[in-house]
Amino acid sequence: MKKFNFFSLLYLINILIGCQGVAPEPTLQREKLIDILVDVHIAEAAIANVYGSGRDSLAEVYYNQIYNIHRIDSTTFQEQITRLRKNPAYMKDLYEDVLTEVNRLDAPKNKKE
Repeated sequence: MKKFNFFSLLYLINILIGCQGVAPEPTLQREKLIDILVDVHIAEAAIANVYGSGRDSLAEVYYNQIYNIHRIDSTTFQEQITRLRKNPAYMKDLYEDVLTEVNRLDAPKNKKE
């Protein structure tokens, strides 16, 4: 999970460096967006080592579950991601909270090891 967080952080930094200008903040409430993005990180970690034709199918299943759990649709999710990419300062601040929550959820697992 820590490798995944490291690569996610590198990806985020790359996006932040490449983006310029300020866009409006996402329309979803901040806490809801954090919850959604935490679930996305967990789903992406779960499929990270899946190869072949099943990977896309599994990703679709996971994302559909995320949409159902959080009562959003794929269009709303993509709109929020687009707004985040256009607002690097907000995205950086938000992702700090997302990674804090992912690490908090992962902490009990790490204590057992």
